[in-house]
Amino acid sequence: MDEPPVFDLRQLTHFVRVAESGSISAAARSLGLAQPALSRSVRALEVGLRAHLFRRNGRGVQLTERGERFFDHALGVLRGIEAAARSVRDAASEFEGHLAIGLTPSIGKSLARPLVERFVAACPGATLALAEAISSTLYEKLVSGRLDFAVLLNAAPSRHVRLEPLRIEPLVLVSPAPHLAPPTLSQLAALPLILPGAPHPIRSLLEAEFGALGLKVRVALEVDYFPSIIDLVAAGLGHAVVPASVIRAIGVVPGLAWCALSQPALSTTLSLVWPARAPASALAQLAAGMAREVLAAEPALAPELR
Repeated sequence: MDEPPVFDLRQLTHFVRVAESGSISAAARSLGLAQPALSRSVRALEVGLRAHLFRRNGRGVQLTERGERFFDHALGVLRGIEAAARSVRDAASEFEGHLAIGLTPSIGKSLARPLVERFVAACPGATLALAEAISSTLYEKLVSGRLDFAVLLNAAPSRHVRLEPLRIEPLVLVSPAPHLAPPTLSQLAALPLILPGAPHPIRSLLEAEFGALGLKVRVALEVDYFPSIIDLVAAGLGHAVVPASVIRAIGVVPGLAWCALSQPALSTTLSLVWPARAPASALAQLAAGMAREVLAAEPALAPELR
């Protein structure tokens, strides 16, 4: 059995700073180190890991594929140690430090501003980073420890994350038609749909429901970003199936009609998603409580669907 690689927290810190800066000279300045000393530290880490973590380019350095994988773990380790240190300091320090939260664009549209306003007022000594991206990207960042928590639709159960369901989000058919009646699945199967690419949870749900009836999804376009999907529907390029939160976020769009799917009713689950490998910090728990309060105050359905 091979012996585990030997490295220390100082080397991890140096590696992360170089990766974030994309430059050894810039990282050395930010760390207050001589550039040769920082280069030796990074090289010693590479020797210990028996892997090249960086490649040089014309503007500095770039992570290799192995370096990308190691970066996610290194960042998670450093944040975990920071959280552990805060947990044993005085009570006020629990609400200092850095917090990273992930939101999909449709959720961020309604949640980001009230959440940030509450957080800044309650935790002036902390810094907050909001990552807005599609669910699969946020899920990867959660698993790698780059996010403290995220608010996602239909997050997949996994040993890597903990799910906390918040509410059910009905799925809505959006169409460039003046009026819509709730379609059956057979009627829906006849429509050209603009859907996120597989394995997006809504795409997977529709394929499973259609497959049970021997039907196939008719995909006109694959687009991962819901606001772009709505724009394309408004341009008459197809129909879409989206969570009700998307309709609430975008508001009224001229030329669009929508209705909740009810034959049968289809829905997704909005959840807080936590990385499983690290306990939530007091700062993360406080922010998550704020997110719950904001989301609980929203209607479960867009006003036009009630």
